[in-house]
Amino acid sequence: PDASILTAVTAAAQRVPLFTINSGRQWASQVGSLAHFGMDDDAAGYGTWSHFEARFASSGQHVQACLTIPAELDNVAPLSRAEGFHRACQENGAAWLGAVAASGPTDVRQAAIQSYLLHALEALNSTDAGLAVLLLGERNYVETRQAWINLGQPSSIRVGFFD
Repeated sequence: PDASILTAVTAAAQRVPLFTINSGRQWASQVGSLAHFGMDDDAAGYGTWSHFEARFASSGQHVQACLTIPAELDNVAPLSRAEGFHRACQENGAAWLGAVAASGPTDVRQAAIQSYLLHALEALNSTDAGLAVLLLGERNYVETRQAWINLGQPSSIRVGFFD
C-alpha cells in the first residue's frame, strides 16, 4: 500500500486496538496490528497449482503452461498471489507465460485476452497439454470467458478464479 496509508494506520493503532483483516498480512505487525485475520496471498497463489493439476489430470492432460490475468496491476494482494502461482508452475515444470495486462474498455480487454490465449494455445506442444489461467479479481472474468468461447471453448484451457 501507499506509504501514507501505512502511516495513517500506524497512527490509528497508537490510539485504538487495531486488527487487520483479509490481505496485508506482511504489514500487520509493522503497523501495530494486534492480530491479523486472513491468508498469506503468496501461499494461496502457490496452492492453486494443485487444483489446476487435479482438474487437468482428471481429463488425461497435464499443465504445460501457466499465465495470470490480474484485474489490478497496482494491488499487492493479487500480485502476491500471482507470484506464488508463478513459483508453483515453474517448480512443477510448467512454462510461465506471464501476466496479461488488459486495460481499457471491455472490448479492448477481451480482444487482448483472446489474442494472448490464442498465442498461448499455439505454444502448447501436445494434445494432452494444458494451459492454466489464473484470474485475479473479477474485472476481466467476462472478457476471459468470452475469449474462451470465441476460441471454441478448448478443453486445453482451464481458468481458475481467485478473488
